[in-house]
Amino acid sequence: MTAYIPHKDTLLILSKIQKSIITAYNAGKTQDNFIYPEYPLFAFAKEASQSENKKISGCSILFPEAENNELYFPFILTHEDGSKETLQIKFAKSNSSIKKAPEINSGAFPMQVRIFRKARAVIEYNSWQIFDEKWLKL
Repeated sequence: MTAYIPHKDTLLILSKIQKSIITAYNAGKTQDNFIYPEYPLFAFAKEASQSENKKISGCSILFPEAENNELYFPFILTHEDGSKETLQIKFAKSNSSIKKAPEINSGAFPMQVRIFRKARAVIEYNSWQIFDEKWLKL
């Protein structure tokens, strides 16, 4: 599995937004509709992605979205040939279905990412390991 890991400054911004969304969503909620954080804040490509052999020319993180019982930041990789690949940085999970991501007032999106790492990742239970990491600067 390939992991795309944003720079630590970008991770700090994403974690602050993650915290504000979770806090706002859980305010006054009961246990039957509760969201909790999910880590790490990395984008994972499960199978061999098209970006393995193509040069990446751009990267951006968009407004949070919801799918089933998860919230995520869309992570868009743009290749030199103009093709795009969309991955997800999953940041929260719920014990019930989420129809829409909570609204936030953040001028951070869309976020243009210029520095990030690409690495091989192994995820087991509640831990992860990163191997063969390589810094990419766009």
